[in-house]
Amino acid sequence: MFIRLAIIASLAFTLGCHRELRPEPRDPVVAGVVPGCPSTEAGQPSECSWRRAIWAAQVWEEGGLDFLIASGGAVHNRYVEAEVTKAALVALGVPADRIATETQALHTDENIAYSIDIADALGVHRLVGVSDPGQARGICKMAVMWGWACDPAPMDRDRVREREAEALPMVAVEPVPSETWVHWTEREKALRAARGEPPRLRSSARYFGLFMAGIFGGTAPRPEPPMPEPSLGTGGGPLVRR
Repeated sequence: MFIRLAIIASLAFTLGCHRELRPEPRDPVVAGVVPGCPSTEAGQPSECSWRRAIWAAQVWEEGGLDFLIASGGAVHNRYVEAEVTKAALVALGVPADRIATETQALHTDENIAYSIDIADALGVHRLVGVSDPGQARGICKMAVMWGWACDPAPMDRDRVREREAEALPMVAVEPVPSETWVHWTEREKALRAARGEPPRLRSSARYFGLFMAGIFGGTAPRPEPPMPEPSLGTGGGPLVRR
């Protein structure tokens, strides 16, 4: 394992190169990226889903965001994490036409990498990582590495617990068809085989490599979604640019 990590660190350093952030106007359009969690087997938000949605709704209420991007595919079960998060956000009072969904990510680095395409289509200039403290900061480190200004919004657990102690709204979404759903491990193998790519490194090794690239001020290839996000197609989605 140590040898593998050393190789990754070396590759990260080798890949490192000068990077520049995208230009930002005086009054930037800002989007918060909210990574998903697996829902319950009934399509309802899990405790983790509620925690992140509650925090994202509180960040939204404080102002400064033009959009929220809920990210995550149907990873561990037939319910798309992004759709569960969006349903929870709407139930908590966030306007539906200000929530975009990224529905293909299987991992945290893909949450931010795939959300970048959506942010770009919305005319966003700056991102905010909205999640648990470590993940919020990790999201922003990756965003910066890929040329986007980003501010972490690490979760205030005490504030979230206060809201969790109150009655939460009833929320549930529809599953994807059983004949089309594949567990993320098998889906990833098929996607990589179709692309002629080697198996993905363990997430711990993958993120260590990204971390090392960040330390040395470099970059690493940004994962590309396997297909265009449906909401970015013509006539797709109710999103309204500012």
